Amino acid sequence: MAKRNKRRANGEGTLRERPDGRWEGTLTVGYDAVGKQIRRSVYGRTQEATRAKLDSLKQTLATGSLDLSKERVSDFLSRWLGEKERRVKPTTAWQYRHAVEKHITPRIGKLKITGVTPGHIQRLIADVAAATEDATATKVRSVLYSAFKMATRLQVVTRNPVESVEALPQTPKPITLWEPSEAARFLEVTRSDRLYAYFYTLMGTGLRRGELLALTWADVKESNLSITKNRVKRGSEILTQSPKTSKGTRRIAISQDVVYERAEHRRRQEAERLALGTAWPDTGLVFTSVTGSALDPDNLTRTRIRLM
Repeated sequence: MAKRNKRRANGEGTLRERPDGRWEGTLTVGYDAVGKQIRRSVYGRTQEATRAKLDSLKQTLATGSLDLSKERVSDFLSRWLGEKERRVKPTTAWQYRHAVEKHITPRIGKLKITGVTPGHIQRLIADVAAATEDATATKVRSVLYSAFKMATRLQVVTRNPVESVEALPQTPKPITLWEPSEAARFLEVTRSDRLYAYFYTLMGTGLRRGELLALTWADVKESNLSITKNRVKRGSEILTQSPKTSKGTRRIAISQDVVYERAEHRRRQEAERLALGTAWPDTGLVFTSVTGSALDPDNLTRTRIRLM
């Protein structure tokens, strides 16, 4: 019996609700030189509006009038983001989308993808650097390079215009370290705060803020901590994810004074949990708000600044 060909035919589309609440319709519009699908995405605030856009795209494909070479940069980047978001971590996807929507689309979004030149890229990077900082401009260049790399692979453009534009030189930011007396003074000031154990552990282990905020009691083993997650804020969204590299997942030993403060913290947290009763959420987190919810990284930073 002949094996069934499962390759999706041109004109087949899918609808899905995205994490940000919008709807995305995706359509197979062809195949590249190595047989990989070329997908085109449309977006809308509702399922019905997105379905209408998808149906319109299907009609365009059916009449043979769809020409990807006439696609505008903004539309191509939307398609590229849809591809990336299926392959990268949520925080990385947020960074890509922020770069596109904040810096790239407002400047060159209306250009045809085939009309973008190295000169356009050079001016864009210079504008972003002048409006923000060199590091942001470098990130924007990296995003554009990746997007045009896909455009080249799909044969939408013949060459990547970003390749001709050098990245801005990077100057490492100086690291400011506290003197022992400054650290001791800060810990003395924060001693009465309910999150004193967080600040003490932060200084006693050298862990990152996000690593401590993602720490659960299941990660705590006597005088060891298992670091398996990181909690970060991207825009208004707070995300918990695994470390970027295998080195980020590790077990560290902690000193007895950190063990003591952690035990004191757990006793205080247990008292808060009993006082709140069934309203206390079962997050399992070591460091929480007074109501048991996960801490907002920005609020924690504001607390630190207030206590300094």
